[in-house]
Amino acid sequence: MSASKERLLKWYDFHESPSPMVPSGIAFATPSLFSQEVRIPGSITLKHINSNDRIELKATIVWDFSLTSLAGPLVILATQKMQFSIWRDAPFTGKRLCTVLDSGSLTEIISAVSLPTFFSNTITTSFAYADKHVKGETHKFYLTAVAGGASGFQVFIGEGGGTPRSTLSKLQPLPRFILMAPLLTRTRLNSSLCISNNIQKENEHEQRTITQVV
Repeated sequence: MSASKERLLKWYDFHESPSPMVPSGIAFATPSLFSQEVRIPGSITLKHINSNDRIELKATIVWDFSLTSLAGPLVILATQKMQFSIWRDAPFTGKRLCTVLDSGSLTEIISAVSLPTFFSNTITTSFAYADKHVKGETHKFYLTAVAGGASGFQVFIGEGGGTPRSTLSKLQPLPRFILMAPLLTRTRLNSSLCISNNIQKENEHEQRTITQVV
């Protein structure tokens, strides 16, 4: 790799939770089901920022959507929406740089008479953002999350939970109490501070000049 390309990256930082170095690392606070935005623990810091630099931010959030079904036999279809944001300088009071909306679905068929059963689905949300023309040499970046509404329906098979029939009956909205708040199991936020294209061209020109002189 040439010297000019090596100088493209000025600074790098990342935060991952739970820490992969801690085998028993725990998950974090769970966003509620009632649209309360929460800060995801951890932050990253970039230094030596010039106004013509480019800040590249990438986030990955792994989260679980789960519920406990009523007694079968039945069919369940459910959807959970989530919103994630990257902030500069402070969560909630700083500048919200970007927001992404994602959703996860859960479909289960309980074909026999059964007791209430726990079901879960794991979803991974990844997104990126380029922050430009940033004033100030040092800035911190944060992640927040908010759970949107969970919705869905259940279809009982047969009448009164008896022997399944060839047709479905009793379509009902999912009761609120069977839905569990989404659980954030792992997050990673990383950032790269890169020099602008103009500076890159100047560095490449400088490198060519030095090579010709030598």
